[in-house]
Amino acid sequence: MPVGLSPASVARFAAGILAALWAMAALATEYVTLAAVGPSTMLVIAIAMNVFLIAGASLAFLHAGGWRTVLLVALGAATIDRIVNAAVAGTPLQIASALIGFAAITAVALIGTRRKS
Repeated sequence: MPVGLSPASVARFAAGILAALWAMAALATEYVTLAAVGPSTMLVIAIAMNVFLIAGASLAFLHAGGWRTVLLVALGAATIDRIVNAAVAGTPLQIASALIGFAAITAVALIGTRRKS
């Protein structure tokens, strides 16, 4: 009997991978900025938001109860932080890319959700 993965399981792993990659890419930039400029409140908050996003991605990999909620809350918080930082820096393309990343990861995370009728 063949064993396959359901679309919801594949989406769970994909959402976890995308969220973890997005957070790790941002963390790399933030650590370089921290080393070059020094700590600031906005930088520490950005690092915390991306660590929170990695924690949400980890829950998706583990298929923990409530993983989707934690991942989406962390994703929203990290996206808001990125939008605020981009607005302060005056870079509208970073705002657009944050919204596109948020939409893409959210769409993948919501695949396979069941609606109660």
